[in-house]
Amino acid sequence: MQHGALENVWEMMPITIRDAISLTRKLGRRYLWVDSLCLLQNDEADIQQGVDVMDKIYKHSWLTVVGAGGHDANAGLFGIHPGDRREDEIAREVRPGIFIGVYSGVRTYLKASVYETRA
Repeated sequence: MQHGALENVWEMMPITIRDAISLTRKLGRRYLWVDSLCLLQNDEADIQQGVDVMDKIYKHSWLTVVGAGGHDANAGLFGIHPGDRREDEIAREVRPGIFIGVYSGVRTYLKASVYETRA
């Protein structure tokens, strides 16, 4: 709730949250909702108040980021860091100087993730 407060705890935050903050900045956005940071985790009333408006938070969001690629909060977000993706996963050269984008639907990745086991 204070300007610059996250800078003091940056290294203590889970990698996935740090990656989401970095992604938000790279996309030129100013705000990011992270449940564990936006809701007081030791205050049942605050958590309930947040849960009660969660539908509105998601409905009015510009983008929803799901950390589906790992088993815990330190797994990070795939694709944020240089070298996360192999070049041939992004594009393939079909003729000299002519590239085609390679797209695998998000469902492909989610089926192979822990996210698939969640409600």
